[in-house]
Amino acid sequence: MSVTPLLFKINDLPAHALLVHLTVVLVPVVALGAVAYLVPKWRDWLRWPLLVGAAIAFLSIWASYLSGDNFKESVSFFQDNPQIEKHEDYANVFRIVGSVFTLALIGVTAGLHRRTDALRTVAAGVTAALAVVTLVYVFLTGEAGAKAVYPPDSFSDASGSSVSSR
Repeated sequence: MSVTPLLFKINDLPAHALLVHLTVVLVPVVALGAVAYLVPKWRDWLRWPLLVGAAIAFLSIWASYLSGDNFKESVSFFQDNPQIEKHEDYANVFRIVGSVFTLALIGVTAGLHRRTDALRTVAAGVTAALAVVTLVYVFLTGEAGAKAVYPPDSFSDASGSSVSSR
């Protein structure tokens, strides 16, 4: 006997559909901020927004991942769907890369901010490189998920013509 898990919902909508929006907006903003943190005169100004943003981004990555796993297990349409599998493969990489990036950024902004030696510079550089990889994976994951749920030929206008054929 197979048991379908209870679908996580927020205001009667699947939680994943809502939580991913926080992730796909916040993570790129924080990643771009991490690259800007390399500019010495901007570090003091960026420190606290990046520290808070990285903590929230870390939580949003995991909330999106866990709610997506729950969504997949709760909806039969997603079972054995190759497009969903591609999205899930990207999400598996993204949650690790994004987690390492956000934790590194928290370490740089909280623990190494006042240091002036090479360690801070190298750590900030590595964190910026992780930010770029994170940007790539947030895009790939989001695009794969959107294509899985909204195939290009699935939309039509009021006349019944496919929107994508225009």
